[in-house]
Amino acid sequence: MFLDHPCVLKVLPPFGAGASKASIRRMKNEARAGFQISDPHVVRVLDCDELDGVWYFVTEFIDGTSLDGILEASAQLSWRQAVRMACDTAAGLVAIHGAGLVHRDIKPSNLIIGGDGRTRIGDLGVAGLANQQSGSAELAGTLNYMSPEALTAGDSVVAAAGDLYAWGATFYHLLTGCLPYQTAGVVTGLANRHHKPAAWPDDDRSGTPPWFVATLLRCLRPDPAQRFDSAGALLNHLLENSDQQPAYGAVADDQQALEPRGLAVLPFENSGTSSEDDWLGIAVAELLAVQLSQFPGVYVADREQLLKTADKLDSAGDRNATLLEAGRLVGAATIVSGEFRRSGESVELVATLLRAGESEPHVIGGAAGPISDLSKLREDVLACVVRALEIQSKPRKRESAEPRATLSPTAQERYHRGLQAFWAGDYQKAADLAQESVALDPHFAEPLGFIGACCARLGKYDDAAAWQAKLETIANERGDRRLLAEAWANMGLMHWFKSEYEQARDYCTRAADLARQQGNLRDLAQINNNLGFAYLRLESLPEAETAFRQAIETHRAYGDGMALIAPYNGLGNVLFEQERLDEAASYYQQALELGRQAGDLAKVGISHLNLGRVASKQGDFTLARNEFARSFSALEKTAFWNGLARWYESVADMGAAQGNYEQAVLCAEKRIELARSHSNSGMERAAWMQKARALELMGRMEQAAACQREADRALAERSH
Repeated sequence: MFLDHPCVLKVLPPFGAGASKASIRRMKNEARAGFQISDPHVVRVLDCDELDGVWYFVTEFIDGTSLDGILEASAQLSWRQAVRMACDTAAGLVAIHGAGLVHRDIKPSNLIIGGDGRTRIGDLGVAGLANQQSGSAELAGTLNYMSPEALTAGDSVVAAAGDLYAWGATFYHLLTGCLPYQTAGVVTGLANRHHKPAAWPDDDRSGTPPWFVATLLRCLRPDPAQRFDSAGALLNHLLENSDQQPAYGAVADDQQALEPRGLAVLPFENSGTSSEDDWLGIAVAELLAVQLSQFPGVYVADREQLLKTADKLDSAGDRNATLLEAGRLVGAATIVSGEFRRSGESVELVATLLRAGESEPHVIGGAAGPISDLSKLREDVLACVVRALEIQSKPRKRESAEPRATLSPTAQERYHRGLQAFWAGDYQKAADLAQESVALDPHFAEPLGFIGACCARLGKYDDAAAWQAKLETIANERGDRRLLAEAWANMGLMHWFKSEYEQARDYCTRAADLARQQGNLRDLAQINNNLGFAYLRLESLPEAETAFRQAIETHRAYGDGMALIAPYNGLGNVLFEQERLDEAASYYQQALELGRQAGDLAKVGISHLNLGRVASKQGDFTLARNEFARSFSALEKTAFWNGLARWYESVADMGAAQGNYEQAVLCAEKRIELARSHSNSGMERAAWMQKARALELMGRMEQAAACQREADRALAERSH
């Protein structure tokens, strides 16, 4: 409705009784994976999901025709047209296979040529899923174009080579007017498909050059190993032999992957019988992570991001493999964890290390002692980790006395139970537990910043800032520069969410200075990222670019791909404002790929949003609507209201650029609703002004003036 964008809705029948849960799950994952492909030669999946057993796809609408229309009309396709279409569809297969997918049903009716002359592959993910819904686990695809290996009974997993066969059969049919084995009869043709190479018709009058005939016949060889090695090899072969100049180049080798060089500390597992003690494993991990981050050159990856990423990955039930893959994505080559057992007031700890390339963790040491002295237990385990990792540097000296030794165990329990609730997404419960911990022990400073973070997740930014201010006061009283840097960084973020960008810049600048002095690498990179966004809103583009590039440099150095998403989008925004649109799109695309790997819908949604902004700026409104549709599909499934507000802002801008002022007004109103519901007067003012501009362009001056008055009111509230 907000995009006024025609699309295609394909609804499949309910799952059949014969489909197994495992096969349905696999096909659902594959169908969703199709949502990740953004390629000009693949019909884009804008949304896909299942409701009450009915699976549906929403795809872009292509104003054109499928290639089976050529066959139905008995029209003659020239070989030059066929080569061009072949290049387009081979490029589409490169994108599909590059995402780890197999189409399974390449045929003329699934190849669509648009009014722009570009041929696209459609129905991605539908064939295999429809097969599972029918209850059949044997064949997926269309018999006339199916590879011999796909015809083998019971072989429900078709490799990418099967798509190359179907592609060859499709263009054979389009050029000759007959199927590869059509003259042999149905039964003989099916048998020949397994042993006898296809032959080009003797009476063919298409004038197809020998090199292209040989290309198609190679794809039709019965043995998959004798076909092209990949869709990329096929595309490169077509480009080398064709005298056309497509808009895409040869397929290059994979880009150099990020190399993880950091470590992560995960909660220690409870080997006892009472789950009520689980908080102890979280407490040990939290204490260890804080202490390890004090060693110069040690990069401690985001534990929450690692665990979230691991939950979204599927490694056939191998938890260690899943953790290592998630660790790779967040820059952790080593994972510190272990087990604990509580007996009365005593705790026994065993620490383990899991390294990249290993299948199992190995024990590196342990500790035992009273639960009232978690700090001493932490120090003993820390010594084991330092020895195992061969860390040569010394930790930075704390500038205040260690307060943890005198902390109430009950207060620590409440706080670390709060962390559990936070990771589970229950931010109100997390805040309540952390407040209980502070009430039990006023010396416990860490929960203050944590309560602020919970309030921020709940959209209560004034409350969040108040808690961060309390943390700042305690940090100043103790002379604890680490806590002070944390408080300032969080205060900067709270001001940014409230659209108070000058204050956000000032707090982040001070926090960055402290983090730099302490050599806290990850915190410094994250603060630089936040600082970049503050500078961006203040239109200080050179400073924003410097901050984003500093964040990128650190995260890349330690291979933390997930942490790169925000500064990639941020740097893309700087380049966007400088009209360097192709460069901006490159960074947005990198952010999108990383977000997909993590399965993070909020990050995927923002990256699609930014790509939509680029397309809109370049005047490609069809592509912009597709990107915006995919962005909304992702964002509406998250709690990221700020992202949705940006979506309405961007779509309103596009509507105004196209002269669709009603659309601009409608989106501005939705943005106003979001800003009001989250007490963001700065955003509300900007949205009222956006609505006023659209109304002025419509000639509705009185209504525009009323909107301007509302903007002034919001500004007064912000100042107050």
